[in-house]
Amino acid sequence: MHDSIVGVPEHLPVPLVLATANADKVREILEVFTERFGIAFVAQPLEFDAVTYGHVMAPAARAESLLGVALAARPDMDETADTLAGNARIKAEGLRAILMRNTVFCGLPEGTDHD
Repeated sequence: MHDSIVGVPEHLPVPLVLATANADKVREILEVFTERFGIAFVAQPLEFDAVTYGHVMAPAARAESLLGVALAARPDMDETADTLAGNARIKAEGLRAILMRNTVFCGLPEGTDHD
């Protein structure tokens, strides 16, 4: 279990995966979380072959949880849905799949339900 951080719900997974390569969106999300929880959040890009596919974020006090979170292959994230929501789901599921296969995610032991 993670050490608790004042103001952050115990069930909040760390790191959080953001299925966007858009730096402006990431900045806005960091601002919303910082304002909501009253603590600083940080993010780092998820890249493969020098292409950013998303970001991971965590409270600044838990920034070490971002170390070692990386993509070992190109995620399957082709935006083929008819809606923005559908494409967002494709990107999120693509990142989740590649991260779950190739990293120890959120510090949870192997076999833990990550949903």
